[in-house]
Amino acid sequence: MNPEYKGRRAASVRAIIDLHANDAYVRKIRIKWILAHAGDASESNDNHNETAHAAARALTNHAPATDHPTWFEANDRMTDYNDFTNAYRLARRNSPFPHPRLARAEAVLLRQFQTLPSPALMHRMYSEIYPTDKRKFCRRETADHTHIL
Repeated sequence: MNPEYKGRRAASVRAIIDLHANDAYVRKIRIKWILAHAGDASESNDNHNETAHAAARALTNHAPATDHPTWFEANDRMTDYNDFTNAYRLARRNSPFPHPRLARAEAVLLRQFQTLPSPALMHRMYSEIYPTDKRKFCRRETADHTHIL
């Protein structure tokens, strides 16, 4: 490398070398410049950019976290805003989608039941707003999920 080069990369490399030039002992400094997503150049030198890329893909459940993805596993499917928002929305999902054969009203009722607010629970948490733990239909027993079903 020519240290006389006046480019931005050469200046940053020179600053790193100057930082360690005053050390009490001499140590080797190796600076690796690798093109983004270029893959691993050799078996002995890891490309840490690819390692970080694999970890990010595993975090979003798009691919297994491998340091060395093969060519057929390298499909990046998340390319636009819609893909990212769908991935995060599905990752936060607690329950599967309602069955497609359910009517809209049944699916809504199932979702409301899955969110777990019952009159008994709401009375326990917000007794000022929900003065009773009975259902408004029967008003006999405590309206927990067993009673509602």
